[in-house]
Amino acid sequence: MIQVIWEPYTAEIRAQVPEICTSGQDTWLSRVPLISWKRVEWHLPDRVLRQFGYCPSTDIMPMDPSFVRVDGRGKSDTDWALYHQASIALWESRRAYIVT
Repeated sequence: MIQVIWEPYTAEIRAQVPEICTSGQDTWLSRVPLISWKRVEWHLPDRVLRQFGYCPSTDIMPMDPSFVRVDGRGKSDTDWALYHQASIALWESRRAYIVT
Protein backbone atom coordinates (compact mmCIF):
# COMPACT_ATOMS: atom_id res chain seq x y z
CA MET A 1 0.00 0.00 0.00
CA ILE A 2 1.40 3.40 -1.00
CA GLN A 3 0.88 6.26 1.42
CA VAL A 4 0.44 9.65 -0.24
CA ILE A 5 1.27 12.82 1.66
CA TRP A 6 -0.45 15.96 0.46
CA GLU A 7 1.91 18.70 -0.61
CA PRO A 8 1.06 22.41 -0.96
CA TYR A 9 0.51 23.86 -4.39
CA THR A 10 3.71 24.77 -6.17
CA ALA A 11 4.59 28.35 -7.10
CA GLU A 12 4.07 27.43 -10.76
CA ILE A 13 0.50 26.30 -10.12
CA ARG A 14 -0.29 29.33 -7.92
CA ALA A 15 1.03 31.62 -10.69
CA GLN A 16 -1.72 30.33 -13.02
CA VAL A 17 -4.54 31.28 -10.64
CA PRO A 18 -6.34 34.58 -11.38
CA GLU A 19 -5.40 37.50 -9.12
CA ILE A 20 -8.92 37.73 -7.71
CA CYS A 21 -8.42 34.27 -6.18
CA THR A 22 -5.25 35.29 -4.38
CA SER A 23 -6.12 38.79 -3.17
CA GLY A 24 -6.53 39.11 0.56
CA GLN A 25 -4.15 36.26 1.36
CA ASP A 26 -3.49 37.62 4.82
CA THR A 27 -7.11 36.97 5.79
CA TRP A 28 -6.89 33.34 4.66
CA LEU A 29 -4.90 32.59 7.79
CA SER A 30 -7.00 34.68 10.19
CA ARG A 31 -8.76 32.68 12.90
CA VAL A 32 -11.94 34.73 13.10
CA PRO A 33 -15.69 34.33 12.71
CA LEU A 34 -17.05 34.49 9.17
CA ILE A 35 -20.34 36.35 9.02
CA SER A 36 -23.07 35.81 6.44
CA TRP A 37 -26.31 37.58 7.24
CA LYS A 38 -27.59 36.04 10.45
CA ARG A 39 -25.17 33.11 10.47
CA VAL A 40 -21.69 33.07 11.98
CA GLU A 41 -19.16 30.24 11.57
CA TRP A 42 -15.55 30.11 12.72
CA HIS A 43 -12.78 30.03 10.12
CA LEU A 44 -10.14 27.65 11.50
CA PRO A 45 -7.10 27.83 9.21
CA ASP A 46 -4.86 26.14 11.78
CA ARG A 47 -6.56 22.87 10.82
CA VAL A 48 -5.23 23.10 7.24
CA LEU A 49 -1.87 24.87 7.60
CA ARG A 50 -0.08 22.29 5.46
CA GLN A 51 -2.30 23.32 2.55
CA PHE A 52 -0.70 26.78 2.70
CA GLY A 53 2.85 25.47 3.00
CA TYR A 54 3.10 25.84 6.79
CA CYS A 55 3.89 23.23 9.41
CA PRO A 56 0.94 22.29 11.62
CA SER A 57 1.24 23.49 15.19
CA THR A 58 0.31 21.69 18.38
CA ASP A 59 -0.42 24.85 20.38
CA ILE A 60 -3.76 25.67 18.77
CA MET A 61 -5.69 28.53 20.34
CA PRO A 62 -9.06 27.21 21.57
CA MET A 63 -12.22 28.62 20.06
CA ASP A 64 -14.12 31.21 22.04
CA PRO A 65 -15.90 29.09 24.70
CA SER A 66 -18.86 31.49 24.72
CA PHE A 67 -19.52 30.93 20.98
CA VAL A 68 -22.97 29.49 20.32
CA ARG A 69 -24.17 28.49 16.86
CA VAL A 70 -27.37 30.42 16.10
CA ASP A 71 -29.78 30.32 13.20
CA GLY A 72 -32.50 32.80 12.31
CA ARG A 73 -35.55 30.59 12.74
CA GLY A 74 -38.19 32.35 14.80
CA LYS A 75 -36.09 35.50 15.14
CA SER A 76 -37.46 37.75 12.41
CA ASP A 77 -37.32 40.84 14.66
CA THR A 78 -33.65 40.40 15.61
CA ASP A 79 -31.16 43.12 14.72
CA TRP A 80 -28.37 40.82 13.53
CA ALA A 81 -25.76 43.60 13.33
CA LEU A 82 -26.31 44.27 17.01
CA TYR A 83 -26.62 40.58 17.92
CA HIS A 84 -23.29 39.69 16.25
CA GLN A 85 -21.49 42.89 17.26
CA ALA A 86 -18.63 40.98 18.99
CA SER A 87 -18.09 38.72 15.96
CA ILE A 88 -18.11 41.72 13.63
CA ALA A 89 -15.48 43.43 15.79
CA LEU A 90 -13.26 40.32 15.59
CA TRP A 91 -13.66 40.21 11.81
CA GLU A 92 -12.78 43.89 11.47
CA SER A 93 -9.55 43.28 13.41
CA ARG A 94 -8.82 40.02 11.55
CA ARG A 95 -5.20 40.95 10.79
CA ALA A 96 -4.49 40.68 14.52
CA TYR A 97 -5.59 37.02 14.52
CA ILE A 98 -3.41 35.57 11.76
CA VAL A 99 -2.20 32.04 12.52
CA THR A 100 1.56 31.80 12.12
